Amino acid sequence: MGVLNSLKAMADRMIAAEGQSVNVYFVDQDNGGYDPDLSTSVNSAPVVVATKAVLLNFALESTGSTTYNGILVEKDDRECYLSWKSTFPRDPDALGDYLIDSANTKWRIMTMKHNNPSGSTEIMYNLLLRR
Repeated sequence: MGVLNSLKAMADRMIAAEGQSVNVYFVDQDNGGYDPDLSTSVNSAPVVVATKAVLLNFALESTGSTTYNGILVEKDDRECYLSWKSTFPRDPDALGDYLIDSANTKWRIMTMKHNNPSGSTEIMYNLLLRR
């Protein structure tokens, strides 16, 4: 367990030192309900979490021939590393959640993988992002 905690601490330090500031938007899958007074559905505002992330390009030769957690990698997709210690309301998912990077680019979260080598200690989140 000590080695995994060391890996987790090292990953957190590297993301904090080398990562860029991002905002992760957690969109409520529950529409927020129906407002009978307005006769419309009400969407709740997303929960926004400011954190640090490392966004990396995929190698050009891997686009169109490599899958990431079952999704085909496309040109301009990014791999994203997020610290596990970020205070998220839940795991990021592909059901509407997105990320805005320091250049104000909006990235859809296509899929998420836990980096959990032992099965008991999460080290970081790995995301596939697409514009």
